Amino acid sequence: MNRMGESNVANIAREIAGIARDVPRRAVGDACTAEILKALVHGPRASEQYAAALAAFVAGVSGEIGPELAARFGRELLKSLEAARLDNNARAASNLCAVFARLHTCGLYPGRVVYGLLTRLVGTLDELDAALMLSLLRCAGPRLRSEDPAGMRDFIASLQTRVAELREKSKEGDDDQGQGQGQGQGQGGAHGLTKRARLMLDMVVDLKNNKRVVGAGAGGAGGAEGGDQWGFPAALAKWLRASHAVGDAAVALRALTHERLVDEGGRWNRGQWWLPDATGTEAWFAARAAQDRSDGIAARNAAASNDEGAELLAKAKGLRMNTEARRAIFCVIMGAEDFADALDRLLGLPLADKQEREIPRVLVECCLQEKAYNPYYETLATRLCERVKSHRLTLQLCVWDQIREIAPTRRNLDGFDRDGTAGADDKPKVSVRRIANLARFTAGLLVSGALAPTALKVIDFGGGLDSDERARLHHRLLLQALLSAPAAKRGEVHAVFQGVARCGSGRGGGEMGALRASLGQALGSGELLEGLPKGDVATPGTVKYVKKAAREASNILQGMLA
Repeated sequence: MNRMGESNVANIAREIAGIARDVPRRAVGDACTAEILKALVHGPRASEQYAAALAAFVAGVSGEIGPELAARFGRELLKSLEAARLDNNARAASNLCAVFARLHTCGLYPGRVVYGLLTRLVGTLDELDAALMLSLLRCAGPRLRSEDPAGMRDFIASLQTRVAELREKSKEGDDDQGQGQGQGQGQGGAHGLTKRARLMLDMVVDLKNNKRVVGAGAGGAGGAEGGDQWGFPAALAKWLRASHAVGDAAVALRALTHERLVDEGGRWNRGQWWLPDATGTEAWFAARAAQDRSDGIAARNAAASNDEGAELLAKAKGLRMNTEARRAIFCVIMGAEDFADALDRLLGLPLADKQEREIPRVLVECCLQEKAYNPYYETLATRLCERVKSHRLTLQLCVWDQIREIAPTRRNLDGFDRDGTAGADDKPKVSVRRIANLARFTAGLLVSGALAPTALKVIDFGGGLDSDERARLHHRLLLQALLSAPAAKRGEVHAVFQGVARCGSGRGGGEMGALRASLGQALGSGELLEGLPKGDVATPGTVKYVKKAAREASNILQGMLA
């Protein structure tokens, strides 16, 4: 660890993790903590690069060994910080705060941990504590405000209360001293704050108003050169984001607070106190007893799970899942407990680059095979595109393929004009069930942003090219699903039509111009409201609700306000 720098943090973290395979993990973590704290407390002033390297090292090793290392490191760091404050050791306290702030900036610690320390420093607000608060806010302030604005408001309220108390005390002291004590002392008493504390207050006001343009090493927009949006070194940030283990450690520490780290009352000193449901507490023992009672039930269900796996494999073969990759993806999607479980298991499959493209294909096929629409597939597809950006294009191509099966128009997906009616009688017609599922699936992906509005350019909503009855049914159900989105998602629906209007404007407009025109025609036709139930204007999916949403969308396409 004495060789640690920004360029070799990853290698050193892997070496430390290798040691933990032969030595108890807690011993390795305590040794790392002792080495880091010794360097911070007794060493020279830590540079910003060195503090970031130490924070990245703690995050990386915590991902490899376990989140308990980061939790115990934070507890020991705060103990050393308290000792440095009592000894008025400004250098040691500054070094410790620099690393502590960057543990949040790199994404390992939640914002509540830093807010707790800031609130503790507000209690005294002397020269050293004001300097420490200034250091914390310069580094972690922008991310704190961005991720937890409510916490920032509470902190600012407590700070303003404390400042008012100090100024009131200073004013009372000035009145007792009288006016003959000297102009310099009178001015200092009028403020009641040190110059550094006033500088810290100015920074807090700028953070509150989102005006802070920070300089090198401070994080946020305009941070250090070569840093990410929060000022953390880009190379280290990229390494941490690429590690799923570090992300798991951050999730495990999401309930960590400053109170748990300090643990003044000894409440958090048993079991895995850093986890959301801390093991060792009374609630944990009760949950474990309930778990013991359910072990028998789980054992009896194990045989049924094996039968379910064999049944899933049989269904996969029946749905033309003719490769091992497709069958594995199918079993994960259909056998998962929820979308989060499916997402983790899909990302963990050992697939090659080309095999990963099978995930959206299998996902779309599973969605269309359902007897009734299941939003599980829509949510899973949205989260999958958020995690792996390359799946967006694959998902769009899969949707286009399904639309081409329903509406083989002359304006085909490969860009060539051809007669789509040739051989149409030889192919079996797509079932209404698949058409309805595809329409709602596509509408949901458009609203969630997994599909861009340009994905609609292959559809002629006006019916000039897509004259087939089933094609018109699909287009009508797609528009109905899009316009029936709940009021909370009205802004996302407007964004879809705004994207079409923006891309289809200008001279010519191309395919998006034709889409804009056909959408305007479809939104104004009475066919759009076919099959919808009657109801009030506040109920999604009713005639009045869709009619109002269609009028707003039409105004957007015409360049007017919704």
